Amino acid sequence: MTLPAFLKFGAVLYAAVGLLHFVLGAGAERLLDASLPDSVRDLSALDSQSRFYGTYFGVTGSLLWLG
Repeated sequence: MTLPAFLKFGAVLYAAVGLLHFVLGAGAERLLDASLPDSVRDLSALDSQSRFYGTYFGVTGSLLWLG
C-alpha cells in the first residue's frame, strides 16, 4: 500500500469517527457500548467533549485527505 493510499484510508476512518461523535455527541458512547456509569453518561460536559473530539477528528481526516 502506497503512502497516499494509506493516508486516504486513514482519512476516511477519521472522518467517519468524527462524524459519528459530532452528530451523536454522548450518544456515540452509548452506541459504542462504552462502560460508563449512568451518572457520567448524562453530563453535558461529556456531550460537549464528544462533539469537540468529533470536530477534531473530522478536521484531521480532512487534512489527511488533502495530504
